[in-house]
Amino acid sequence: MKPIFKVLKRSILILLLLVWYDQSRSFYCLSENQCVTVWKRLGNKCYIIPGKYYGILSPSDDYLLTSNTQYLTLYFSEKLPKKIIVRNQGSSSGKAEYKIRHSSRGNWEISEYSERYKLVIYRNQARKFSDVQETANYIDLDIKENYARDKTGRKLK
Repeated sequence: MKPIFKVLKRSILILLLLVWYDQSRSFYCLSENQCVTVWKRLGNKCYIIPGKYYGILSPSDDYLLTSNTQYLTLYFSEKLPKKIIVRNQGSSSGKAEYKIRHSSRGNWEISEYSERYKLVIYRNQARKFSDVQETANYIDLDIKENYARDKTGRKLK
């Protein structure tokens, strides 16, 4: 009977570790109202959710779904309140993909970066990635490395 208890004990421990890993998440904030939750899940799924998300189930609306190896920039602008603009910076796996899920009842709108947002985010005649407007800020997010920086280069925690 003792070997059965050892196997059961190890199985429970492994299960608890998997649940702990699957439920771990990171919060990156530029200010009190400009936060995102990065929730890396098993199966190479990563949810990026506006605000601080503590739910145990996957969100139903207003999120970005990508892989755990994605590299993105998330822009916030005072000129576009309650909007996050996502710019794809690639992926370490070579396959850079993401899906945006938005609902009409949500508080935040997530949009893909395009030329129409360029003047809202960047200064006139911007030459560098960091030449953003005074009213704009961004989170430079490396999901694989659990690393994020703001526009001043400061590491976010």
